[in-house]
Amino acid sequence: MPSYTSIAATDSDQNLAVSSTAVALTLPAYFTFTGGRVNHGRVTIQCRTAPILFTLNGTGPTAADESTGTKLKSGSQLILTTLKEMRSIKFIRATGTDGAVFAFYEARTA
Repeated sequence: MPSYTSIAATDSDQNLAVSSTAVALTLPAYFTFTGGRVNHGRVTIQCRTAPILFTLNGTGPTAADESTGTKLKSGSQLILTTLKEMRSIKFIRATGTDGAVFAFYEARTA
């Protein structure tokens, strides 16, 4: 089983405000192509306040319309391990209340 460690960089985590317009992650430089290969890692996303909706296919979810996204309740976590998912995920609030997510990036060590 792979192990992971925190990325020691100023861009190794991210707070996102989630409102009525879809937002995406801003990936740290670590999660880019290097010499034709993708650097491996993962991101743990925690819903901090109000519930949110997310999609993984690059299209933006629609606020308060659960048919266009998957709900992530406050306090819940989501872990993404592929660069495609990290680049494609989009968030929007699930109710009339703005939410917030925290994304914590880690490098694969084994």
